Amino acid sequence: MAHRTLSGLHIALTRESEANAELAGILGQQGAVVHDCPLIRIVPPDDPAPLLHALQHVDEYDWLVLTSVNAARATLSRAKPSPALRIACVGSTTSAFVASHGLQVTLQPERAHSKGMLEALAGVGVQGASVLWPRGGAAPTTLKDGLQALGAVVDDPVAYGNVPDVTGLESLSSLLRAGTLQAIAFASSSAAENAAAALVDGLRQLRIYSIGPSTSRTLEAAGLQVAGEAVDHSARGLADVIIAGESQRG
Repeated sequence: MAHRTLSGLHIALTRESEANAELAGILGQQGAVVHDCPLIRIVPPDDPAPLLHALQHVDEYDWLVLTSVNAARATLSRAKPSPALRIACVGSTTSAFVASHGLQVTLQPERAHSKGMLEALAGVGVQGASVLWPRGGAAPTTLKDGLQALGAVVDDPVAYGNVPDVTGLESLSSLLRAGTLQAIAFASSSAAENAAAALVDGLRQLRIYSIGPSTSRTLEAAGLQVAGEAVDHSARGLADVIIAGESQRG
């Protein structure tokens, strides 16, 4: 049998179970034993009225900007935009979700994060454009501020929120107590914050991998060392940094 790079590695994944699937598949193919420990649960916004109002007029916007699958799901479950609407998506997973609804993605930045989206929209020009950005409740204002600085008019209703997943936290706690894990992967600042608040001492035993700078900053602010940060802020990018980091150990 061919050697697999991650053979014997026990690693916890911390996104919602469905969102963990792509990363779990890649790591599993390399021999890792993946433990599903979702640390956040996606919930509807506290006040859905601003989102619903915006979606009633979705085709009046020049751009629909979707920066996560959660935002895309919350939007497309409530509205069916015209095929003529220009849609910009962060990341191949979000673009694939939009395409699965029969819609064409006009713009996908090479860099899969908010700054990459800003650069891409600046490249096509959004002066005077109306932009709908359905966002997570904890999303920073970086994208909105940047678009407004470019001359766009931005509506940013909250499309979803997240709360700690108590069951996932309990699973992670049990694995830490048992000494089962060698590594853990964080794909969001919210998951990192929830884990650090409850289990910071146990996390110090592990090699910690992060999907990007914002998540890394959250971990480091809690006194945790990041073993590797993804260059491409996606499941594939996170898998790549895990494989590279673990390969160097061998």
